Amino acid sequence: MLKSILGCCKLYISESRNKSALESIERASKLFPNAPIVNKFEDVVYNRVGYTLVSELHPNPALPSSEPCHLISAVLAMVKAAFETIDFELHSGTHPRLGVVDHICFHPLADASLDHAAETARCLATDMGSSLKGKVLSRCLLFFLWNYAALVAFTQLAFVFKGELASFELSSISLLSMTNFIITTLSTNKVTMEPSLVGYHDSEFNIMIIKFLVVPTYLYGAAHEEGRTLDSIRRTFGYFKPNSSENQWIGSQEYSLPLKPDNGPAQLNPAKGVVVIGATNWVDNYNVPLLSSDISAVRRIAKRISGRGGGLPSVQAMALAHGDDVIEVACNLLDPKKVNGEIVQQEVERLAKEEGISVGRGYFTDFSQEEIIQSYLKLFEERI
Repeated sequence: MLKSILGCCKLYISESRNKSALESIERASKLFPNAPIVNKFEDVVYNRVGYTLVSELHPNPALPSSEPCHLISAVLAMVKAAFETIDFELHSGTHPRLGVVDHICFHPLADASLDHAAETARCLATDMGSSLKGKVLSRCLLFFLWNYAALVAFTQLAFVFKGELASFELSSISLLSMTNFIITTLSTNKVTMEPSLVGYHDSEFNIMIIKFLVVPTYLYGAAHEEGRTLDSIRRTFGYFKPNSSENQWIGSQEYSLPLKPDNGPAQLNPAKGVVVIGATNWVDNYNVPLLSSDISAVRRIAKRISGRGGGLPSVQAMALAHGDDVIEVACNLLDPKKVNGEIVQQEVERLAKEEGISVGRGYFTDFSQEEIIQSYLKLFEERI
């Protein structure tokens, strides 16, 4: 019988139109069958996909374990695949985002505690830094060796021009002097070559390093030592403000980071963005479509729905364009046992009536906790 200490990870990736990228991400997850994907929610207009994975967790999160965490391994593999197949600078959609991997959240299921989820989130953040950094270093080593070989080849070529190949000794020449010698000699012989084949200045090399996989990572909720909220991180980054016309988010953030990361570099890779990782109790996502193109009116409704705006407690809401003449009130239900989707639906309908706007039926973007546990158990029953 399966243990009841289960962890759930919701992984949100800023892509839904690039099918080959999604196939690569899902193929990576299948390498870890003990942490299966139990739900996938795609939205082409938002250009966003959400994956829900479940696995057993170590019974004592405070103690080191010799066994790898299947959930961390699966998520890390999917993150790597996403970074390798998606360019954040080319992304566009009507849902805000901070990076290729926009958001990773862990929730306890069954008999697991929030501490289990928090420790899993922190371990993932650490593993992301070490694993991706290792990949960067290996690529940088290959880059160095390639350029070193190029320098040797061009240096030998330069000595041939000078008629001094016989007296050439590589061990006595530093890379810097080799580079200078090549530039001087080739310019004297009126031979040109691309600067990229000669070498990099420090600033150019740093930019090259940034363009690999390591990304700034931020922790929130129980995973953060001070319990920082996801909402506070997003507001610091200006997450909720579209950076383009027609209520779209296009491309990446600026190079400078407004907040010091908990893990990873302090410099932003514009092709990857940043990653936010957290641990909380269960959160439901419920979206209500309004048949309108008046974004200002729907924003007023979203603000009055949100607990921050004096509306429903434990509800976060924002207005997002969702196709022609449809705007959704997208809600996070932080305590769905107290304020559920039906309560949100009724309140949106009441407020929309005041604005003279018709309302469609809302929907959840994921299963309930109970449905997710049952889906997980059913997957393993089918394998027996």
